[in-house]
Amino acid sequence: LKVVGRAEAYESVVLKARVDGQVAAVLFTEGQHVKQGDVLIRLDPNDFAARLQQAEATVARDEALIAKTRSDTARYTALKEKNFVSEEKVNDIRTNEAAATANLRASKAAVEVARLQLSYATIRAPITGIVGARLVFPGSAVKANDVALAVVNRVRPLLVSFAVPERYLPQIRAVRQDGGLKVDITEPADASRHFEGTVRFIDNTVDAST
Repeated sequence: LKVVGRAEAYESVVLKARVDGQVAAVLFTEGQHVKQGDVLIRLDPNDFAARLQQAEATVARDEALIAKTRSDTARYTALKEKNFVSEEKVNDIRTNEAAATANLRASKAAVEVARLQLSYATIRAPITGIVGARLVFPGSAVKANDVALAVVNRVRPLLVSFAVPERYLPQIRAVRQDGGLKVDITEPADASRHFEGTVRFIDNTVDAST
């Protein structure tokens, strides 16, 4: 059965910013082969770094406050044992300590959020493949999940899809059940070049246009 096929990337990822910012540097060249984790684009990190420092300062403040409330709790508990203060006063001090503990947990969570936002200023290749055209340039303002920054396609292995007439579907299914269905792929410009492949799956949707 001879049909026309279409090559497709094995994986294709459109990169978008996860935070609002300004492009500081584009570190790839068009058509470059990149590895997973390679830095492709950097956003200006100054704003995110300042937020992280502010969140860390809040944590330091809350840690000092909780140290004081724990000291107060221990002191007033000792005074209560000697009947120098009331039980109500001790309960108030313990409530203050619990509130300080909750504030510290919230402050630490804010630090993690700020650290994540700072890491989002560095945009890395999520897969190994070929990066396409430069879609943004240094100085460009970008918004979270808005414009595409770059496209990375994984082409090894390469997928090829075929639109096959419906009348051949029973035969194709029968051969696949018998142990695999091979395909022989030739390039349009050079019929002497052959590539062997294996049918991975039959799509679950009928293409009405074919």
